[in-house]
Amino acid sequence: MLLIFLLSITVVLGGCAAPREEVSSPEQNELPVQSKAVLPEAEPDGDGSSEDILRLHFVDVGQGDAIMLQCPGGENILVDGGDKAQGEMLCAYLRECGIQELTAIVGTHPHADHIGGLIKVVQEFPVKAIYMPRVTHSSDTFRDLLLAIKNQGLKISTARAGVEFPLQAIKAQFIAPRADYYEDLNNYSAVLKIDYGAKSFILMGDAEKESEEQILSSGLNIKADVLKLGHHGSASSSGEDFIKAVAPSWAVIMCAPNNDYGHPHRETLQALGKYGVELLRTDEDGTLIITSDGQKIEVYKKGKKEASAGLNPVPEPAAVPGEEAVFYIGNLKSRVFHRPDCSNLPAAKNQIRLPSREEALEKGYRPCKNCLVPENCLVPGSAAELGCII
Repeated sequence: MLLIFLLSITVVLGGCAAPREEVSSPEQNELPVQSKAVLPEAEPDGDGSSEDILRLHFVDVGQGDAIMLQCPGGENILVDGGDKAQGEMLCAYLRECGIQELTAIVGTHPHADHIGGLIKVVQEFPVKAIYMPRVTHSSDTFRDLLLAIKNQGLKISTARAGVEFPLQAIKAQFIAPRADYYEDLNNYSAVLKIDYGAKSFILMGDAEKESEEQILSSGLNIKADVLKLGHHGSASSSGEDFIKAVAPSWAVIMCAPNNDYGHPHRETLQALGKYGVELLRTDEDGTLIITSDGQKIEVYKKGKKEASAGLNPVPEPAAVPGEEAVFYIGNLKSRVFHRPDCSNLPAAKNQIRLPSREEALEKGYRPCKNCLVPENCLVPGSAAELGCII
């Protein structure tokens, strides 16, 4: 039975078994054209007609990402979906916006705080195309998303640098990932650049400095008016050189209030301040709606809802583990234990030192799903690695 399951998942992943296999975008005539969308109540009417407006909804899902693009040509693209617990809310939000079907879904990388809510979306909405990077993960959330995709008869197209969406009025192209293998799962993030008229936007997923450096080295024009920062404003992303090259007027940080990881980090805020970037934060502003007619940009804030403050942050990505830790650091609040070199250690006041994995488990702590993931579960490409998700 295990063999049958693995073979069926391999079909869902399409080209994942061959790392260098060419992956083409869906043909333009296969894409649905959405009629005029209904605006959320918090967004005032723009000057132009709805058909001429690009809307980016940065949906407040707590410690996670969920970004909805309503394109001038009528296409709807969802980039990430927050944690699994946010699926129902996200579906309700999409319906509130008048969305009945999705031209494409992008799962930037396999961490739960980015793809969990997509499970419900795939089950509830017709979807024409799904893009994800060529990498597997060991989590139940990743497995459940693959099953949902398979059950809907869909296949995954590879998200990688150079793949472009066939859209009518805007250009949307992945500018990362640019390599076949990374040690840190965050750097597999599908980074999307959107150009509409004279205005540009970049959505970073959780891409960190390694990916940023590869983008800088590519020679691409990466100047953008709006930059959705990588990894929730972590110091592991948003290097000064990258911020300087993008030269955004606005930076969006998506994170939960008072999260255990200290996002956004001080270093990131200082770098943004140095270059005079205006900061927009879902932990402070709630859901954000940014609109453009291709010539100007307007920002709307729906406001912070009380429910958002109670959202539990999801354990965040960290580097692939090497040798076994001599001791572990437990989080007194979340009851998750980490390797001492994990980039997502809690604040000192919430830490407890645990001498062994056995003691941590006996005391009711759960292992961090990222820094304690078996290394072979992060090997990209081979369908055999999907055994990690069983």
